[in-house]
Amino acid sequence: MNRKILATFLGACAVAFATAALAAGEFTVVHTFKGGSADGDNPHGSLTPDGLGNLYGTTAWGGRKACASYGCGTVYRIGADGTFTIVYAFTGGKDGGIPGAGLTLSPDGSFYGSTTIGTIYRLTPDGQISVIYTFAGDEDGESPSGNLVLDKKGNLYGVTTFGGHYSLGTLFRITPRGKEIQLHAFAEDQTDGGEPTGGVVVDKAGNLFGTTPWGGSNYSGTIFKVTPQGEYSVFYNFAGGAAGEQPRSELMIDKDGNFYGTTSAGGDYGYGTVFKLSPSGTESVLYSFKGHGSGDGAEPQSGVIADRQGNLYGTTTNDGGTPRGPGIVYKLAPDGTETVLHAFTGGKDGTHVATSLVADGVGNLYGAAEDGGYAKRRCYPYGCGTIFRVTPN
Repeated sequence: MNRKILATFLGACAVAFATAALAAGEFTVVHTFKGGSADGDNPHGSLTPDGLGNLYGTTAWGGRKACASYGCGTVYRIGADGTFTIVYAFTGGKDGGIPGAGLTLSPDGSFYGSTTIGTIYRLTPDGQISVIYTFAGDEDGESPSGNLVLDKKGNLYGVTTFGGHYSLGTLFRITPRGKEIQLHAFAEDQTDGGEPTGGVVVDKAGNLFGTTPWGGSNYSGTIFKVTPQGEYSVFYNFAGGAAGEQPRSELMIDKDGNFYGTTSAGGDYGYGTVFKLSPSGTESVLYSFKGHGSGDGAEPQSGVIADRQGNLYGTTTNDGGTPRGPGIVYKLAPDGTETVLHAFTGGKDGTHVATSLVADGVGNLYGAAEDGGYAKRRCYPYGCGTIFRVTPN
């Protein structure tokens, strides 16, 4: 583990960060997961800075000997000096297990998160957990996914991939007292999307926005909107083909109200896109991944973040150089020029990067690879995953 890392982070995941980088940068493995009770296995979800120099994240497996001895997952912390600590290990009981998303920082320094087994929880930095809501797994939703959004009144907003009236996912609000209010049950037809996997974002007016990879007028996915009054509508229907299809990640909103995100398929070459959507709902494809041995990336499943110069940064699950390459970290300039900041080898650096990046105050990028890193032992042959940093030159 490299301990010369993790300078002071921004207090929250900022949309824009400072960097002067224009080319590929230095890649560093911050932590290599070993699996089991040691430190977890298969990191999921974006990392969350706490504003004190620490990073928090989740692993889907590992921790206690539960969930068929694989472990039910963990919440971990990496300190400013590189020290790795398991903050909490799920039991698979009332606390849930197998967290599939990152954490949301509360103003009081605690964190909110979800588990695939079906819980919404609050966790303090010293490892004290409180289960706020447990899904029944039917009409109220099943398999919460994506990061939660916390409003000023203490309400939590999120999505489930399955469950609901049509078994195609839900959009929900959890009150501070632990009551669930279902804002929408997805139908996945020509008038609605379905099976959302990314979280939701909120604009300045208090509207919620999110993505679904399926459904819509072209069956290519949607962006949905919910007003503060609870009115649901499909804000945008992806056309498929060159316009992109199957968005799977959260959106980013800039100061002018424009939306940015990715599609995991479609585009000029069929390997996904980076897109911009105006506040009025007009889409512009900023980049089409080439795939097919190009090495420029393919099949992004994570969102993007932006720096102050308007450059976008993200990851892809495939590198485009081989049929199932291990992915890349990329930069997309305002003029549409793509720079590959790091191409994963699938070895010690990691493989299968499906989570969005976070940035510190000096432009370093941090992310998680779900597999790779440790070639043998518990997670043989792929490894248990890595946490990495890309330092732009």
